[in-house]
Amino acid sequence: MISGRTHIQRPGTSEEEIRRFESGAIAPAAFKHADHIRMAWHYLQEMPLLDALPRYGRGLLALATR
Repeated sequence: MISGRTHIQRPGTSEEEIRRFESGAIAPAAFKHADHIRMAWHYLQEMPLLDALPRYGRGLLALATR
């Protein structure tokens, strides 16, 4: 728990976490600040920065508009 708020904690590989994020399996209300940072880290573990930036941006936009 961070500052009294829960955040997603799912063990798994970076590839699995990216798949969950991009497929919409994560509820927007459950996606807190620490989860943003963790997800960015997953992207950077799996791909070069210039590939990660647009994919992560699209994922965040999709999450925010759900």
